Amino acid sequence: MKKKSDTKLKIIVAVVIIIVLIIFTLPETIKKYNYTKKIEKFESLSFTKTYTKTNDITLLEPASWFMGFISYAEIVVAPHILAPGLYKKFFFNYYVSKPKDSVFGEVGVIGETAYCEDKKFSYDIVDGDGYFRMLPSDQNEEMDEKDFSFYCSFDWSKMSKQRADFNPEDY
Repeated sequence: MKKKSDTKLKIIVAVVIIIVLIIFTLPETIKKYNYTKKIEKFESLSFTKTYTKTNDITLLEPASWFMGFISYAEIVVAPHILAPGLYKKFFFNYYVSKPKDSVFGEVGVIGETAYCEDKKFSYDIVDGDGYFRMLPSDQNEEMDEKDFSFYCSFDWSKMSKQRADFNPEDY
């Protein structure tokens, strides 16, 4: 009889601990949930493709056990029809403050110019005038298989057309 009461007590203690954790982590859980929804909204645009995404599951946050909150993502926007090799990669990181000029909640944007025939790419950054400029030190980097498959083995033409038709004010 004593074993049954010990088991019941352990279950009650575990349930109380989980309830307390839920109550104390609720504000952070709501922030992570909203952040995840914002990334998923951007990710659902017809001209974006996800390069990488990491879910945040923490021991002390019970909601994360069941809901994988996005903590980091790299989402690539199809090249503009006037700049066919230049892809914009948006970085999202829950643990980094977004800049004031962030449009979609991103913490940064870089350009990647793909040279598929050579299996190379170069990085571009936005200059003070808002134009992408190639970094001299990051030209002609070798693509690995993931990069080549992502940028070169995929037909971006339909997505580029959809990007051209996109109006950010409708977002």
